[in-house]
Amino acid sequence: MSRFVQTLNRLLGLFTVTSATITMSASHASYVQTLKVKGNHVLFSTSAERQQHAACVTNENEQFWSLSLNTESGRASYSLLMLALDQSKSVNIEPANDCADISGVERAESINVNFSSMNTTANTGKIAAMVTGDEKHQVGIIITAFSKDRWAYVGNTATSELQYYDAKPSLSQVYYSGSNCTGTPLSEHTIHQWNPYFANGNYVQGNLNNTVTGYRSIRNLSTQACQNSSNSAKNMYILEEAPHPLCGTRPCKVIVSQ
Repeated sequence: MSRFVQTLNRLLGLFTVTSATITMSASHASYVQTLKVKGNHVLFSTSAERQQHAACVTNENEQFWSLSLNTESGRASYSLLMLALDQSKSVNIEPANDCADISGVERAESINVNFSSMNTTANTGKIAAMVTGDEKHQVGIIITAFSKDRWAYVGNTATSELQYYDAKPSLSQVYYSGSNCTGTPLSEHTIHQWNPYFANGNYVQGNLNNTVTGYRSIRNLSTQACQNSSNSAKNMYILEEAPHPLCGTRPCKVIVSQ
């Protein structure tokens, strides 16, 4: 784990412990009631009494759920549970209908937390916010970071589910209509991509409604090397600057409150 990830998760108070048990009283909603972390697995329960269970669940584990800290989604879900405990927020658990993590305990497929009226300072006094590339708007709250440019977050709405964002450069090469990397820049794809060495680091997208047939050269954005390589039959999309629907012109960023 990188120093960036360790620092961010430490500021959030969302670090993984080797063995711990946390208990809190439950009220009328479905709140996290017990949470135990031991080794690479998490065992937890909520205040909602379960009526249905996977066939693999044993009698003594009917009220428990499991998570694995060996997977990215499991680590993110654990951090989400910790935040729900810290904020006293209710949770909804989607069952996986198997006991793949801990024998006799049903695995939680996904966890949703009600973040309405959220206290963003929490017990740590800090929050890691996901903001647009121009840093003008908050678009989510970071739950945990896996690297300096990949993290799990929830959006600003009360019904937001856990999502993932990857800020790594996703555009590796650009095709051109002319030789020697001249003419119109083209792409094979219509998804939002970016690279710091193209379009001033702004998001670009192949225009679905603006296509051409063929290309005559390719530029590798990592090395900036241009190769005259043509394909006169391949369908290509004209590459244009296009704001990302969440992050805007540039990739989203993480800002930790003081």
